[in-house]
Amino acid sequence: MRFERLVSGISARFIAAPIGRMEEVIVDALRRIVEALGVDRSTLSSVDPRTGAFHSTHSWAADGFSPVPRTVSSRTYPWALARFRAGLPVVFSRVADLPPEAADDAASYAGIGLGAHVGVPVLVSGEFLAVLGVAAMRDERAWTDEFVVRMRLLAELFGSALARHAAEERARQATAQEAHAREQLAHLARVDAVGAMSAAIAHEINQPLMAIENYAHAGRRRLSGAGAVDRERLDELFDKIAGQASLASEVIDRLRELVRRREVREAWIDVAGLVGNALLLIEIECRQGGVRVETAVAPGLAPAFGDEIQVQQVVMNLAHNAIDAMLAVPGGERTLRIEAAPSEEGGVEVRVADRGPGIADDDRERVYDPFYTTKGTGLGIGLSICRTIVEAHGGRLWHDRNPGGGTVFRFTLPDASDGA
Repeated sequence: MRFERLVSGISARFIAAPIGRMEEVIVDALRRIVEALGVDRSTLSSVDPRTGAFHSTHSWAADGFSPVPRTVSSRTYPWALARFRAGLPVVFSRVADLPPEAADDAASYAGIGLGAHVGVPVLVSGEFLAVLGVAAMRDERAWTDEFVVRMRLLAELFGSALARHAAEERARQATAQEAHAREQLAHLARVDAVGAMSAAIAHEINQPLMAIENYAHAGRRRLSGAGAVDRERLDELFDKIAGQASLASEVIDRLRELVRRREVREAWIDVAGLVGNALLLIEIECRQGGVRVETAVAPGLAPAFGDEIQVQQVVMNLAHNAIDAMLAVPGGERTLRIEAAPSEEGGVEVRVADRGPGIADDDRERVYDPFYTTKGTGLGIGLSICRTIVEAHGGRLWHDRNPGGGTVFRFTLPDASDGA
């Protein structure tokens, strides 16, 4: 009954262990083995399949004994390694009982002060990669066949746990790599978008620079005049210079934040604030193109969950496309409208509407294909990246005809009500 409780307790801990706590769960399992089986030490060691070197990864020892350090052993165990690879255990009540062909192993075991020992191979996905061992450090101990069978069963538990841990770790790494690749492609799209906006941005920065130059000339004239210097007027000019420099700096800071390489950072997003930040750059294009901007954010809108820069990129890209779509529309009819409200599907829905000519039926789905574009410039990856970003956030992106003419692009994001 004691052994059955040991097995069920270790199994339950392994099954419930989150990926980030597997290390401590393994050590706890070794502790349970020491206490339940009355041994002095229990150790899990990995084995390098190329060199055969043993690496103690986890260990627990009873009071008065030391666990095995987490180091790669410089000692060799060729006889034991061959048995483990063949799926056989290594069992001895004292080192002197080892057969003559295990002379090197006997010297290594004696060198670490081992008295009696049972070691069984641990198979991970059918491959021998580790050894589960227990030891009596000072005294001889007669190990029964039943005891070895129980050790094999415990090794199976460890093998299953390590296999699950490895699979979860591979999945975690794959997810992280996918997110990194998505951000790299998104970064390329942001750089492409900024390139498309370059003329408007240059004009926006040039205006405060020209104002700074004019204010500086005015200040110089006042300083070089024959009369008394009007310090109040000079202070006013300096304040204007500083204000215009701040305007130019603000545009540059927004661009730097948009195009710099970065890691994905998911958090709760204030959608109203996100739309406002996106508009700071969108309005530059709108002023140059004679486009009126309208926004409507539902009051009390729940925060969305995701990477703020990537979601802002989606809004900016859809808005940039909307502005381009209205270039052939008479100036007074160019209206860009951005809305955010609760979605009928749950979560938050953001809508970007234009009054352009609309999207042809033949292009309805093709516009989301990578490198497909109906424009003469650009990479044609904007909408493809937008859809990838939105779907990676657990939402969806689609478009409809705008009842007033043009197109409405819509995308959804999860919010607090979705349990994110």
